[in-house]
Amino acid sequence: MRNLSLLICLLIAVQSLQAQVKLETVVSTDIKNFWRAYDKITTTKDSNLQYTYLNELFIDKGTPGLKAMMQVRDYTPKQYINAINRYPLFWKSVRQNTLKADDFAADIAIGISKLKRLYPQLKPAPVYFTMGVFRSGGTVSEGSVLIGSEISMADERTVTSEFPDEFKNLNNFFKTNPIKTLVFTNVHEYVHTQQKSTEVNTLLGQSIMEGAAEFMAVKSTGQHSPTFAKFINSIDNNRLKQVFTQQLLNRLRLLALQ
Repeated sequence: MRNLSLLICLLIAVQSLQAQVKLETVVSTDIKNFWRAYDKITTTKDSNLQYTYLNELFIDKGTPGLKAMMQVRDYTPKQYINAINRYPLFWKSVRQNTLKADDFAADIAIGISKLKRLYPQLKPAPVYFTMGVFRSGGTVSEGSVLIGSEISMADERTVTSEFPDEFKNLNNFFKTNPIKTLVFTNVHEYVHTQQKSTEVNTLLGQSIMEGAAEFMAVKSTGQHSPTFAKFINSIDNNRLKQVFTQQLLNRLRLLALQ
């Protein structure tokens, strides 16, 4: 009887979360459109045809999230075509991971539902899984979460041997299996959609903004920050303290003059 009661409670809890999940919007059509375009582009060496396929099958059909990602990261059709032609092994290795986006939708929505429990004033924001050209794993724009799936859904098996030296940071990042922290990444970015501004120009301001998002993501998901250990291992503590202290003093001086 006790086990039956526990099972009933569990089912009620799951149904409650599922009800909340429906309130969240996770859109992954840009990924499907990208691969349709990719399959056509890779059948020809005719550059005119390649651009036609890219525009008609991917960009023109793009969600508001794709349009926003292209704008905030200055992505151009030429960059997409160059990336598709230059890195075939990479695209082949990451393809199946990106097609799992819908599998993460429920977990992302549950994470956001838990965030709402901590912050009842949470405003709804759509989550767009987009495909970019290596300049963003996740960002926000005008109240929407934008996920760069080619980065955030990679893992340690993703092939980077074709990449130029300027992409070495991606090689190291992929070794951390970012797809395993995809829900955390989404919740982190979701917090940014609730902040009044994400435009800051000091280390202190950036740390507060990002720290708040990371803190709320930890509390909502119950996971440890995937970036904290990497950050701690790479900093110069003395230099960090100097910069923080100077910026804090500058801020206090400005407040004193107001």
